[in-house]
Amino acid sequence: MDSNKIFKLLEPQSEASEALPLVFDSPHSGAVYPDDFNYACDFDVLKQAEDHYVDDLFDFVPKHGATFLAAEFPRSYIDVNRAIDDIDLDLLLSRYWPEDKFGSIAPSHRSDVGIGLIRRLVKPGAPVYDRNLEPQEIMRRIESYYKPYHSKLEQVLDKAHYSYGAAWYINCHSMPDSTAVPNNPIGIVGRDKPMSVDFCLGDRDGTTANIHFTHMLRDFLKSLGY
Repeated sequence: MDSNKIFKLLEPQSEASEALPLVFDSPHSGAVYPDDFNYACDFDVLKQAEDHYVDDLFDFVPKHGATFLAAEFPRSYIDVNRAIDDIDLDLLLSRYWPEDKFGSIAPSHRSDVGIGLIRRLVKPGAPVYDRNLEPQEIMRRIESYYKPYHSKLEQVLDKAHYSYGAAWYINCHSMPDSTAVPNNPIGIVGRDKPMSVDFCLGDRDGTTANIHFTHMLRDFLKSLGY
């Protein structure tokens, strides 16, 4: 597949006052469905897995000196925000994966609930496929989509780090309003349903970003009234 169908890359524009070691990416907003997807579920339901418009929300960042990368293919086809070995055995005929040929796998709790590297369920109880997938089919998606996307992401991060000695990376998503609520103990917020929030800043419990960076973003967004 052509690289422009795998991802779109927007780099700092010439009119930007200064290029920055800042990289944004949107791995879940892709809406170009490959011909070999062969899903069996309702297409309108399948599209609900997309992070709609996230790529549109962030495609302005090159005007301010940042780099933006976005997947063009849908996350339901292969999810580049998952580990490459998070492969769901329930998708496979006889739950068999040829480790001697393709290497070992490590299904996570996400695969257990049907949303691993290759999505098995479009929603609870609703399968994406009416068939099992062959290991070769999964590997073809990995080689043709997953690896090129991650290779480009690594390239732009390395370029930023080489040029500035540091790089800041923001992974962009949307989430249902019903789940965008502060995670505070009842003793602090009471039993009333908390108000939803405008932005969710995630750092995997402090493991993926320095707390000062996260707090800087928080304080800036709050200063704008969010």
